Amino acid sequence: MQKYTLLELNEFIKKVIALNLPDELWINCEISQAGRSRGQMYLEFIQKDEVSNQILAQSKAILWSRDYHRIRKEKGEVIDQILQNGQSVLVKVKAKYSERYGLSLVIKDIDTAFTLGKMALKRQKTIDELLKLGLIGRNKVHELPLVIQRIAVISSETAAGYQDFINQLKQNEWQYKFQTELVNAAMQGEKTADEVSDGLKYISANAERYDIVVIIRGGGAKLDLAAFDHFNIAKNIAQANLPVLTGIGHEIDDTIADMVAHTKLKTPTAVADFIIQHNIRLEGELEQIYLQIVEKAHLQCQSKGQSLQNIEHQLIFLTQNMLKDADRLLDYIDKSLPKNIKQNLKNKRIMLEGLERNIALLSPENALKRGFTITLKNGVPMTSQADLEVGDVIQTVLKDGQVSSIVE
Repeated sequence: MQKYTLLELNEFIKKVIALNLPDELWINCEISQAGRSRGQMYLEFIQKDEVSNQILAQSKAILWSRDYHRIRKEKGEVIDQILQNGQSVLVKVKAKYSERYGLSLVIKDIDTAFTLGKMALKRQKTIDELLKLGLIGRNKVHELPLVIQRIAVISSETAAGYQDFINQLKQNEWQYKFQTELVNAAMQGEKTADEVSDGLKYISANAERYDIVVIIRGGGAKLDLAAFDHFNIAKNIAQANLPVLTGIGHEIDDTIADMVAHTKLKTPTAVADFIIQHNIRLEGELEQIYLQIVEKAHLQCQSKGQSLQNIEHQLIFLTQNMLKDADRLLDYIDKSLPKNIKQNLKNKRIMLEGLERNIALLSPENALKRGFTITLKNGVPMTSQADLEVGDVIQTVLKDGQVSSIVE
């Protein structure tokens, strides 16, 4: 059995690769790791199964400093954004095999259009999925509170955009006071999607503590903002139970996060201005309402004052008339009362005199004088014969004496 040393085997592999892969070639892969040391970039390329997402192939790659500067000069700063973890790339490489270090791929060129195209396709796929799930426009149904004071901010504590946002709020000339709580998250790189999504979930779970959510990040290269096209960030923004305001990048930038947010602003400073202006509008409306109330109250006071004045005039007029009537009545009483009393006394005197005459005429003495008699039984006047019995002794009173009789 023939035996080989490890060195002999590796020398053989090196010759095979050199003979069969003499030229540079383009390969499509994904960057799983990217690091820099002494001007060189060291990368790990992988290929995944589209269905299971399992790694099918893996290889080391290196971008020498001289090639990096040449490519960056040709393609621009976008190269730095492409050479990031998780990016799909189309790179031109030269296969090299070292007896000691094994196979490595030396990068000679990078197709920036491929990566940007893949990102555009992925972006459109994310938008289509959000539309299918009805998530675009969902966060817009939340109404902004009348006054915005309690703000949950998702950003990086060291980000310039975050500091700009805070300074703009603090230095507002209307001296509005705001309560801000920073939910710290990466604003660039592979951790961004998870940390921003976790921040949104945390805020939604404590929604009673906040009025709105703000996601802010300062400007940067277009690929720096690629994380904000991630499906999970967009989904959590859409499903947040508070209005979400975004200020990501520059004026011309437009991420999927902006598309699903309640309100998209140009920059972090613009977000702060929007919040301040929102409160200014409410203050203006309240001031207008106050002025309307004052005006209506003034008109009401004028109207009621006029009504009271009319009532006062009516009361004076009615009182004067009543006093005049009372004076006339008193004058009438003063003049007519003595006369009426005198006439009334005269009438009463005449009536009494008549009664006296009638009483005199009807008295028993006068009746006896006119020939009438009075029959008494035991001193009681008799008016009916039924009151008498045989043998009763009765007295008959005449004008000049009495006669006793026995009833037979």
